Amino acid sequence: MRWILFFLAAAVLAGGSVVAPAQEFPVKGRGIRVIIPFPPGGGNDVFGRFIVNGFNEGFAPGSLADNRGGGGTIIGTEIAAKGNPDGHTLLIVSVPFVVLKALNPDVKIDVIRDFTPVIHAGTSPSMMLVNAATPYLSVKDLIAAARAKPGSIVYASSGNGSSTHLIMELFKLLTQTSLIHVPYKGGAQSVTALLGGQAPVLFTNPQTGGAFIKAGRIRALAVTAPARLKAFPDVPTMAEAGVPGCEAGVFWGVAAPAKTPKATVAKLNTEINRVLGTNEVRKHFASQDIDVVGGSPEDFAAFLRREVALWGKVIRSANIRAD
Repeated sequence: MRWILFFLAAAVLAGGSVVAPAQEFPVKGRGIRVIIPFPPGGGNDVFGRFIVNGFNEGFAPGSLADNRGGGGTIIGTEIAAKGNPDGHTLLIVSVPFVVLKALNPDVKIDVIRDFTPVIHAGTSPSMMLVNAATPYLSVKDLIAAARAKPGSIVYASSGNGSSTHLIMELFKLLTQTSLIHVPYKGGAQSVTALLGGQAPVLFTNPQTGGAFIKAGRIRALAVTAPARLKAFPDVPTMAEAGVPGCEAGVFWGVAAPAKTPKATVAKLNTEINRVLGTNEVRKHFASQDIDVVGGSPEDFAAFLRREVALWGKVIRSANIRAD
């Protein structure tokens, strides 16, 4: 024992340092703070609480959901970026995460630089919908009408910079068409405008329009997925409809502050993959037309890089800025 103490003392006197062993993760008795950059309620909040509940089952008891809404997700995202990179601070991420810098050029956050991807949890495509009273029976009909009279067709969205806005701008970019954007204060209002004919075209998730499609009030022209949906087997993909490359939608995932140790990220990834595989989560995701993705941190990192590049191009092309 004496020779060990002598060695340590000599190392300190010589200007050396003694490296403490790495602390086990998660730290016993310490939960994980999952920051949700949205107010309570809504899909992001529900997903975040599924993750927290999963952690509390034994992986990291005492974990909690921390809703930090506001600023178009900037407030919560900034808090997470400044968190200790020890695995005990996580951020729920979705579409606003990958468009944050492009929509807000003055924001100092760079999501690729300031975060470590943990897992791509789920994804859901979007549908191009039109009021059933319109003459558009296909995507080609809509494109032809938009090219014949540029700026004559109005489309709705759930807000400026929302996924419903950006997907239509991607469609416009790919088809070289001109449609007029009318943003509404939420998805419900945009669907009401679609039903009323004030804005006869809209991109939204399949669940939102499903009942109206079946009732014959809305016509689905295409889905922005790589394959047709089981719930709507007669609705073609955008590629089948003549617009290859228009594959987009919404997603959910988890990220940690930059420099979180790789081994810690791997443990988090394994645990969240477990949570995603539970019957409760799979049943909920299926009810919302969300496909479970899972996979590795590297898979999610590649996905985020592609999304940041794609939507940055679309936003710059359409000259979109946050409200």
